[in-house]
Amino acid sequence: MLKSELSNVEDCVGIIVNTKEIISEPGNAVVQAALYERLVSSCTELKQRMISEVFGSAKDHVIRRYVQFHQAGLITLSDIVFQHVRKVEVPLIPGKSELLIKTLSALQQLLEFIARQFYAYFDLIHGITQYESDLTSNQFRSKIETLAPLLERQPIEPSLVNVFFRSMEDSLDQLRVQTISYEQAIYVDQLLRLIQLKLEEGNTDTIRFTALLYQQNFNSTYFESWYRQTHLTVQNGGTHVESKRLIIEPISQVLGISAGRKPLDMLLRDWLSDHIATGPQSATRKIKQEVVVPRLPLILSVPQLALFVRLCYLEGCFQISNISNIMRFFTDHFETKKQPHVSVKSFSRAFYSADQATAAMVRDFLQRMIIMIDKTYFPKT
Repeated sequence: MLKSELSNVEDCVGIIVNTKEIISEPGNAVVQAALYERLVSSCTELKQRMISEVFGSAKDHVIRRYVQFHQAGLITLSDIVFQHVRKVEVPLIPGKSELLIKTLSALQQLLEFIARQFYAYFDLIHGITQYESDLTSNQFRSKIETLAPLLERQPIEPSLVNVFFRSMEDSLDQLRVQTISYEQAIYVDQLLRLIQLKLEEGNTDTIRFTALLYQQNFNSTYFESWYRQTHLTVQNGGTHVESKRLIIEPISQVLGISAGRKPLDMLLRDWLSDHIATGPQSATRKIKQEVVVPRLPLILSVPQLALFVRLCYLEGCFQISNISNIMRFFTDHFETKKQPHVSVKSFSRAFYSADQATAAMVRDFLQRMIIMIDKTYFPKT
């Protein structure tokens, strides 16, 4: 029975995170450097012990549990450190943030070593660390920015380009608040690389780009809707059989850009079945009968509302975790003090970039609410 090798690393992380006295005493820079060196040494020892155990005589199923146990443990440690990086301490301990970030980097390097050396046993379904999620989000954004000029030079329908960017924006917004699995991160990375390769070849038009996204199971709601509308246009043009064949073409790619949704071919098959059963006239009548829900006006600004929603999200007030759906609900049902129609993009920008002035206004609202609660429900006797 293989045993845990995490104890030394856990001890180092525990001291770095919890023992403020050690890293705030005189000469703290020297103490912090010593703590970091101790952590690096513990990580090196862990690598050596794991190599010895994994390439030893244990059976595969035992080794798999052993590797995945350490993988999960390191991810948990990394997330604990990451939450401390996000905390604002007053007064801020000199050098603490830098030490925590270096600790995150050391743990990330250790996880990458395990993934690389023991890839046959590494759990790709497990979620990545919150730290890696931030890094991955930034990397993907850079790659998407690289694609923008390439897409502009291709004869691709602007509506499809817009659908692609909106889908990727939603995906990256979700990544900032909820980590994805290792295999999902690999999928997105390979998808962006493939798109860049095809665009650099210089012969990608609307049809080819659509086929590429379809084959790669680009199952976002935006692309699904765009594909359906394109199918209806083609069908009305008289090539119903050909478009139907394209829709039901099976997709071999299991993963998709929207991890929680069905594969694109299944979504389109479901829609096609409903469309054939009800007919386009019935669908048109249904659209006409939809009632427009008036938005509720608020005295809050967009940044203030976005911060309120963010606080509720972080405190687990919503039963769903899809932040894009939550944002869309608030932009569909509320209007702010200066903007009757709030776009999801502007709401998303405010959601992730609240400043101190906005936070002060929201805190003032919350403090008045607390005073009201205390006065009404907890009166002093």
